[in-house]
Amino acid sequence: MTVSGQGFVSFRPWRHPPAGRGRPPHRLNSVRRGRLPLANHRPASRRSPWQRTTALSPRIEVRNAPENRSNNPMVGCRAAVESRAGGRMVFANALTKAGRLVELQLMFSRHPERGFSTKEIAQRLGIAPRTVRNYVNELSASGRLPILYHQGAWILVPGARIEIPPVRFLLEEAAAVYLAARLLCRHADESNPAVRGAVSKLAEVVPRDLQAAMDLLGGRLDPKSNSRFAEVFRTVAYGWALRRAVDIEYTSRTGAGRSACRLQPHLLEPSAIGSALYAIGWAEPPGAMRVFKLERVSLASLTDIEFEAHSPAALLDRIDRAWGVWLTESEAVAVDLLFSPAMAGRVAETRWHPSQKLTPCADGSLRMSVVVSSTVELIPWILGWGAACEVLGPLDLRERVARELYTASQRYEELVSAV
Repeated sequence: MTVSGQGFVSFRPWRHPPAGRGRPPHRLNSVRRGRLPLANHRPASRRSPWQRTTALSPRIEVRNAPENRSNNPMVGCRAAVESRAGGRMVFANALTKAGRLVELQLMFSRHPERGFSTKEIAQRLGIAPRTVRNYVNELSASGRLPILYHQGAWILVPGARIEIPPVRFLLEEAAAVYLAARLLCRHADESNPAVRGAVSKLAEVVPRDLQAAMDLLGGRLDPKSNSRFAEVFRTVAYGWALRRAVDIEYTSRTGAGRSACRLQPHLLEPSAIGSALYAIGWAEPPGAMRVFKLERVSLASLTDIEFEAHSPAALLDRIDRAWGVWLTESEAVAVDLLFSPAMAGRVAETRWHPSQKLTPCADGSLRMSVVVSSTVELIPWILGWGAACEVLGPLDLRERVARELYTASQRYEELVSAV
């Protein structure tokens, strides 16, 4: 075992000594000494996942090992197994055991009345059924998951409580959290102290490798918050979480005037279009599902009236059918677009909508077909491509875009004629 000043630990597989030179050391002692048992002394079918990994890779490297008090230096570390022959990086499955144990606890914590078969647990966690039984035995014996096997399924002991350990992110999970926070900060139309507070708290629980990036992200947020928007956001967020109606005063999109209604917030939805935040719910009046942009809400007050929320899955399905957040009861519209060869590659590399279908053409252009619930939010996106995007159908959308482009061209008529 070699240790450098950068926290780099190198483990080389221990080789079985020649006959007559003593017995191989105990496995635990081998790990403590920085030597791993030889993986080739068993048939492949009987080797553990860790031994199969070491058989393929002659060297194991642990970089920037975090604080670890256990005897086994691999526990709690971020490790990678590097193949010198192919230069390929393989991450050891054994290092995700802690995360899988927590996920197993969460399965029963979220569904205390439900039973799970060994096969179902194995499919959810991506492990073998035998490993599931080992995990269940380990958690049950330590009291962290009081369950029993009844009628072909694992069920939680009635009245039992599950103690979930504090959240600990894997490095790739922490990177995903950072990207989500970064997107939220970039697309926030109004300064929100709730976002700043959330980013600051996340910086305390992510791995040390990303704490500096999270701290920097929190420091870039404007400390001068819009008190009106912050109060509206907090009120609507409490109404959404507690299932309580909110009385709001709202300014229309045209700015013609204010209106008041009682909103039952069923979902909060961010939108990259306009960098806005929307509340979706039942509004009285008019007695229908409506979408409200929080930046246009001038006043919000929480009431004591509770309501029964619709299924979030159903609302998310409706939003997926929209181009943005525009909800409508009308039938879906099939839109056919043609992009020029110069923009075909740019369009093809992005998933713009769940229903999109891309068809390359012989001349290098690209045909896109999408099915959306409304074209209101789609028209500005089409116009943003200029002459590179042509609407093939439906006819009314093609005519609408043609009128918009003609009107825009009239504004530059003198400049175009001079050229």
